[in-house]
Parts: sequence; structure tokens; C-alpha cells
Amino acid sequence: MKDAYSEPKLDEAAYNFTSEYSVTINCPISEVFPILGHGDKMKEVVLLYDRCPEFKYLNTDSVPRPTWEPTPPANFAREAPSVPSDGVQPTISRQFFTLYEEVHILPGVVKRVEINGAQVWDVDAKIALYESTTALGVTVWKFKKFEEFEEDGKRRTRVSERILGKCSRWVRFIVQSETQRGHRAQMDRYHVLFS
Repeated sequence: MKDAYSEPKLDEAAYNFTSEYSVTINCPISEVFPILGHGDKMKEVVLLYDRCPEFKYLNTDSVPRPTWEPTPPANFAREAPSVPSDGVQPTISRQFFTLYEEVHILPGVVKRVEINGAQVWDVDAKIALYESTTALGVTVWKFKKFEEFEEDGKRRTRVSERILGKCSRWVRFIVQSETQRGHRAQMDRYHVLFS
């Protein structure tokens, strides 16, 4: 049964900064996805980013399971209607959150920015979708995909993430460079959660 919520498709042309990166974790997907994909475990993941000193969990609920292909729906994590997980229709979990990021504007000038968002995760598809906004008008959409493979007789997991974002033109250069730097640095530290 399809929910009345209309899944707006992502308009990639509307975004003006991006980052894509992948890492391999030397553990099976059954160990990796609950740590890196579930919203109820995202604090440890978010705090791996060196400019994020604080994270707060807010409320949780369930939303209709979206159509992930060809692209995940736009604004889904934050705006999809809450529905009961009563087995009548397929649902996935959603975790709302607030985090704080220290934005380095100029050498020695740091601004603390409040970021509000939500993450949904689909245990069956091994997909997570994170969306956030700030009062400064920065919107971030992060799609995480998990794929297991075998190498040298060991099961490993490839974690691929794609970030698309929108911000004012006057801060785009700063936001783009920090997004790419921070995204790679954070993902390169994912392995510490499995030591």
C-alpha cells in the first residue's frame, strides 16, 4: 500500500556543493551497518568529524519505506510523515538530531553553527539517508550505501557516501572545501569504531 506522501525526486542541479567518497571496513556488513547506518548510533559517527564537538539525539519515529531508485527522494528524512510501524505498510526508522559544528571562517575566526536534521535507515536495502539544515541556509543531503564483498577469504564492507548541499554563493568556496576535507577525514576514521 502506497502512502499519500509524494516522494519528490532529487534535483541535483539545485545543489551547489558536493563530495563523494568510499572506504572499506574489514568487517562484514552485519557488523558495519548497525554502527555506521543506524541513526540511533550516529553520535559516535558524527563526533569523528574534527569540527563537531557536540551532538544531541532528539525524537525517533517511523516513516514509509521510500523508493530508493533511481535516486532517493528529496527532503525525505526531514519531511516524510510519521506513520505507525504496525506492519500494515513497510516502514523504516528515523532519528532526529541537533549537532554543533565549528566553522573556521578566517584564520582565528571560528563560528559555532547549530545544525538540525534527521537520518533514516533501511535495514533491508542497507542504505541510510541524512539530511540537515542550518539557520544560515546551508542544507546537506548525505546518501550512504553499504555493500559487502569477499576478499582474501574475509568478508568486508564498502561504505560509499555522496553529499549534495546548498548554500549561499558567497560562502560556497569555504563550504565546498570544508565539506570535501571533513568528509574524507571523517570517513577515513570510521575504522576506529571497529577496533
